[in-house]
Amino acid sequence: ESIVKDRVHAMLTHGHEEEEENHFYHQVKGDSKNNDNDNDKNSSGSNASILQSSYSAIMSGIARVSKDEFVSRYDYGPPMDKGEGTNGQDAIILYNTYKSIPTSNAAHTKTIKRGTANVDGDGGYIPLLTTQEATENCDMMNVVTIPNSNGHKTCTVLVNNYQNYHLQKWMRVHPSRKGKLNHNEELRSVSRGYSDNGMQNFKPPEEKAMKKHWKALYTYFDTLEDVLSRLGPVAERVARDNTIIVLTCNMGQSELLMNFVCSAKARGLDVG
Repeated sequence: ESIVKDRVHAMLTHGHEEEEENHFYHQVKGDSKNNDNDNDKNSSGSNASILQSSYSAIMSGIARVSKDEFVSRYDYGPPMDKGEGTNGQDAIILYNTYKSIPTSNAAHTKTIKRGTANVDGDGGYIPLLTTQEATENCDMMNVVTIPNSNGHKTCTVLVNNYQNYHLQKWMRVHPSRKGKLNHNEELRSVSRGYSDNGMQNFKPPEEKAMKKHWKALYTYFDTLEDVLSRLGPVAERVARDNTIIVLTCNMGQSELLMNFVCSAKARGLDVG
């Protein structure tokens, strides 16, 4: 405890962050050997750490926040299921370096860095923080949305490596990547759209479809300058603070779009 307190204080009050972090890392690395022994000897112990130096590049600390609060503060696009009252109501945050761990609450800082494996026999404890506190020292943040398992025996693996921002999907399927999920097969990489029933939801387009859309692109590029000259006055007329919000709509939903515009105008709403 005194090591954690002294090192965190030094990192915050002095300019020797890298030196302090390296020194602190070696202290934790030494402690983690003892923690390994503690975990082996005391499966029912009260304060065994689950954080070890062998994977500190992935997880130097761990905390959890309310999923609903997190996605409310950091809205990054996809629709989200409600978390409250489900087995997915918390989001897990892994701190890749000691510098990114929250420091405003000393008690939380200590628990985040240890990640107790067993507290009073409850099987483990990860501190629950507010989103503001949990991300206070994060200069960069990677958010991964894990698919709902839907009852499948799903595993998630974190590997420290060069960044690529791809979520790779592996399933137990035939080497041909055809057919249903089969537990007797090896895990093999598959496309994001491969379903457990063997369906490919994202098939490459056929040549006929590609040529059809090529023709549409020809028309677009051949008439681009003319279209831009006609759209210019329209854009100037509808712009608000030199800004235009453009929404796209599939042809199949065009009638719904027209109905929305007509309804908005009938109620005096300005839609440009």
